[in-house]
Amino acid sequence: MSILVIAEHDNNELKGSTLNTVTAASEIGGDVSVLVVGSDSSSVAEQASKISGINSVIHVDDPIYKNFLAEDLGNLVVSVADGFGYILAPATTFGKNFLPRVAAKMKMHLSFRLQIMVLLVIYSKRFLNLQILYN
Repeated sequence: MSILVIAEHDNNELKGSTLNTVTAASEIGGDVSVLVVGSDSSSVAEQASKISGINSVIHVDDPIYKNFLAEDLGNLVVSVADGFGYILAPATTFGKNFLPRVAAKMKMHLSFRLQIMVLLVIYSKRFLNLQILYN
């Protein structure tokens, strides 16, 4: 099953939490794509393309995404989610801000079952806890 990882970044540099999330996605198995959303964020997309274990990078660069508002980011994620079996984001304020909106919209608008996961990561050599928050 295909997995979409939403990248956390500051429009200049990819956050380490994204790398952790990609590693967890690899543990699930399947093709992993990373969605980089931002404003003037081409350097972040380039960094994401170098992550080991990903199949593709989807880059959306528009001034509307400069401040990562949950409404805008949630709508975009829903618009690209078709075909992905999982949507993952870091268990940081970033992920916790927009994922509930995505979950609500996906249940209302799409006919397939999508599991949206927030990763609770205990830092070690492997991921000890994956918690499914929305089914």
